[in-house]
Amino acid sequence: MESYYIIKSKLGNKEKYYYVNETENEFEYNILVGGIKIKCVNIIIDKIRKIALLELLQHHQKCSLYSDLEKGDEVKALLINSLYYINIKYPKIKYIELIDNSFILCKNKKKISLPDLSFVKYNKTWYEKNFNAIPSNNSKFKIKNLKKLINKIINRKIKLNYEDFIKEYYASPIFQNKVAINIIKNTYIENMILKDFLDKLQEYDCVFYENIFNKLIGNLLQGTEWIIKIETIKEYNLQSEIINIEKIKGNSDLDILYKKLTNKESNKGATIYDGII
Repeated sequence: MESYYIIKSKLGNKEKYYYVNETENEFEYNILVGGIKIKCVNIIIDKIRKIALLELLQHHQKCSLYSDLEKGDEVKALLINSLYYINIKYPKIKYIELIDNSFILCKNKKKISLPDLSFVKYNKTWYEKNFNAIPSNNSKFKIKNLKKLINKIINRKIKLNYEDFIKEYYASPIFQNKVAINIIKNTYIENMILKDFLDKLQEYDCVFYENIFNKLIGNLLQGTEWIIKIETIKEYNLQSEIINIEKIKGNSDLDILYKKLTNKESNKGATIYDGII
């Protein structure tokens, strides 16, 4: 069984539309949220265990309808609206589980672990900071110890001078970012706290930062298990509605639907789930 919906949302001054494709079998509901061809959220609801699992959250410009999806706050809003969808359609689901494998992709296709990077910068992972995520029962002890280890690493002093630091942590001169290299060269890094140094470097080239970050910190928090309470969405001034539609077959259907969605009188016949939180 397959169903199609539009989430029409207003968060702040922006109005966004997301396409939802939901399939059902004997064991689960599989929910995909994003654009027509590209989906940026995948949530699975296990009918037997009665839990929701966040399988995917990513950024892609085509993960919203009628306008591009920007990085940062709009990705956060996409997940907020996906949780809103779960809350309205499946009110018995009170929380969502996830394994945090999030990352930032640099131009050279190398990755920086987002939970580790966010923790170094804010003392919280991205999901903790934005959704008040808490460690799962299985991960509490592990995450607590990993955070202690990261804090120990980033609060130590750098014992190397400029030349030795570059040699130790960035031994590929062909790819060295000259601006970032000069920043290090002109900063007295010896005895500098590592966290302060990383904060100073982050505004520069991702490739350069990735090389140093991964050697110093790595992927310690990658693959850790977390829980987000669905009621988190109540913290936001979210005005959304879920509209049951026929499958969109192409751009012409999308244009017709847009005219209907922006003309309230044309919404007759569409099923609209009440949704202002």
